[in-house]
Amino acid sequence: MMKLPCIQCKKTFFSDDLFEVLHCDEGIYFFCSGYCRDNWASDVALLSESENLQQSSA
Repeated sequence: MMKLPCIQCKKTFFSDDLFEVLHCDEGIYFFCSGYCRDNWASDVALLSESENLQQSSA
């Protein structure tokens, strides 16, 4: 049994608990719930969008 941290809320949970996983080019991310996964994904999308807007206006 392995302890995993939620990337969004930092709550620690065990590998035999139910949890969410997101796999992308940057790596594999673990979340304690679908709520944390969805919020993290939307935060990353907003940050990426903001960075793109700043680059295009420079």
